Amino acid sequence: MINGMTGRERMNAVLRKQPKDRLPWGTIVDNTALAGFPEALRGNGGIDFYRYLGCDVLLLNGWNTPHVLRSPELRWPASVAEEVNVEGRRVTTTWRTPRGDLTSVRVGGHPVKFPVDTLDAVHVYREMWEGAEYVAHDDRAALAQIDELLGEDGVVTRFWGPSAIPQLLELDMGTENFYYLLADHPSDVDGLIRTIHERQLRGFDIVADGPWDSANLTENTSTYYISPRVYEQYNM
Repeated sequence: MINGMTGRERMNAVLRKQPKDRLPWGTIVDNTALAGFPEALRGNGGIDFYRYLGCDVLLLNGWNTPHVLRSPELRWPASVAEEVNVEGRRVTTTWRTPRGDLTSVRVGGHPVKFPVDTLDAVHVYREMWEGAEYVAHDDRAALAQIDELLGEDGVVTRFWGPSAIPQLLELDMGTENFYYLLADHPSDVDGLIRTIHERQLRGFDIVADGPWDSANLTENTSTYYISPRVYEQYNM
């Protein structure tokens, strides 16, 4: 039995499959929740709240802190121009390409208009991904700053994703567009999925080479919106 481990020691033991003094536990809080807490619990993007609870901290990137882990960065080809318009909580993003334009609208971070909603949009988006690349950055300085904020209360993990299917379902197409287009135009949507996956493999290589001790691909794979057939064919 190991006694008196710090949160950092305990979480590192879990990640390295080593003995620990007890089962670790933790939580995650966002800015919406923090805004309703007493002022003394709002500091350091939630870290002060975790300390108040006495839980073990597994911080996803620099969640709610000023520090950003940039690598890997997705870059569209030079032929794609991205325009972002912010009106309060409403953010409209337009990608202008030689083949056509795609538009996304989000309110409070949630999509209300998906950019890929027609067969033509599938072709435009695939062409964007065919010319896309993931670029590595040196994140050691930002990681060290996050580590200093955490101290001995926990660890930071590189949080990355989602992979192709959850990305299309959650961010790019939505459930209805995805399944209708997959049913009506299976080869076109299959080509888009495989193109995104091929590019993302490069991103995973960059994540694996990063300065962090662990990385997490965390995404929604609920049976409410991913069928067993699609899961078996693509997600697995």
